[in-house]
Amino acid sequence: MKRAFCSLALAVLLLPAAMQGQNKVFPYRWLFAFDKVLDNDKSVEKLRELAKTCSEHGINGIILQGQLDRLEMKSPEYFTRLKEVEKFCNQYGVELIADVMSAAWGDAVYLRDKNLAAGLPVRDALFVVKDAQATLVADPPVGIINGGFENYRGKKIAGFTVEENAARLLTVDTKVCREGRASLRFEVRGDYPPETALISQEVTLAPYRCYRVSCWARVDSIENAWGAFPISVLGLGGPNRHLLFTIPEIPADGQWHKVALGFNSVNYDKVKISITTPAGRNSKFRVDDLGLEEIGLVNVLRRPGTPVTVRGEQSGMVYQSGRDFFRIQDPATDIPFDNAYPQRNYRFDHEGPPIRCTTGSRISEGERLRVSYYHPMVVYRGQVTLCLSEPRLYELWREKMELLHQVLAPKKYLLSMDEIRAGGTCAACQARGIPMAQMVGECVQKQVGMIRSFNPEAEIFIWGDMFDPNHNAGDREGAYFHVNENYYGSWNYLPKD
Repeated sequence: MKRAFCSLALAVLLLPAAMQGQNKVFPYRWLFAFDKVLDNDKSVEKLRELAKTCSEHGINGIILQGQLDRLEMKSPEYFTRLKEVEKFCNQYGVELIADVMSAAWGDAVYLRDKNLAAGLPVRDALFVVKDAQATLVADPPVGIINGGFENYRGKKIAGFTVEENAARLLTVDTKVCREGRASLRFEVRGDYPPETALISQEVTLAPYRCYRVSCWARVDSIENAWGAFPISVLGLGGPNRHLLFTIPEIPADGQWHKVALGFNSVNYDKVKISITTPAGRNSKFRVDDLGLEEIGLVNVLRRPGTPVTVRGEQSGMVYQSGRDFFRIQDPATDIPFDNAYPQRNYRFDHEGPPIRCTTGSRISEGERLRVSYYHPMVVYRGQVTLCLSEPRLYELWREKMELLHQVLAPKKYLLSMDEIRAGGTCAACQARGIPMAQMVGECVQKQVGMIRSFNPEAEIFIWGDMFDPNHNAGDREGAYFHVNENYYGSWNYLPKD
């Protein structure tokens, strides 16, 4: 019995045999089928044409991306179309490969349980009780000095550092403003380095708290890969680290739009907030009313590995949910899940829920509470990573793989264990006492065990970046996105076959 466990680092393996040279024929020559495949009859016909073209050019497999691990949510019509695709792929000699179990782009799981996201910790946020409800009080108070840019002299903006050579791109606009009598207009040309701070301000805050940075933006044009408005939060000291990776989408319609993004300060007590240059050429945009505030219980996660703790500041008493206060839940995360834009379920543009005291609560009126909890973060436009340590995740994955085996019984699987940009920070992960490199490897071992329990002969492939010392597993010291460590050595924990 031969078992293959191969690593796909890049799309080289997808090239047809005629392009490989030296008369070598690679056994795996695949096409990646993106988008919402099989959602309608038109997509089936498109796949039929692709399968025929594949058979004519030496491509022997089609990967169905991002759909086969959510079969329990599909309609009967979807299963009919899937069987039709399986039939004509067999006729053309093109195998269907199942792309499954993404930990980094885990919306197939969020559709079942949004609380399975990886969580960053908030520690001892201050809440004060008034009228039997406790609400957040910023501790320490934070804000942006001269956030409306009203105080300026020429191109010197009070409270801000105008970065070297940036002044030529900056104009104080007194005619087009969101509020007050001034805004900042930027015209970035291609000769200016991309993703470089234009103006910035350093702010002192508390470690391990949740903050919201906001502004109003008016975009005429932004030329970059994402069409994203450029704003940055950098933790300062020991070493500097980016804390914000969410990409705000602002239409280039010449209208004012609100930008509101959350970040966790982790172990930093000082950050640098910047308006930066887009990662591209020739952009024109305006900014007004830049602000910063501490927020509490926004997108609070509720699962065993992300406990919420409410403690009296003076007494040290840990109060109990149900007895002293009602269950804490952010109602904003209960809106219908948007599969196209999962970040809409983890936005930071709203206020968190208050802590509501029960009748007979031991919490006193006016009492100062220290509240600890966990929240997820969105990377780029919609990536929210799953927690690799929560047992419920593996229960859901097993259910999904069992159904997939019953419906399609694929012989080859591609594990989407790439770009795992959060994790290791919640109580469930911390309790394990192992590095993220080992955590991700053990996750793969469990995934492989699930698949082989249904099909011992299965060939299993995986994206290689998190296990490649020349790629995302190559950093020995730094932190990877929202992970407080790196993945160096993760390849040691993969199944040896």
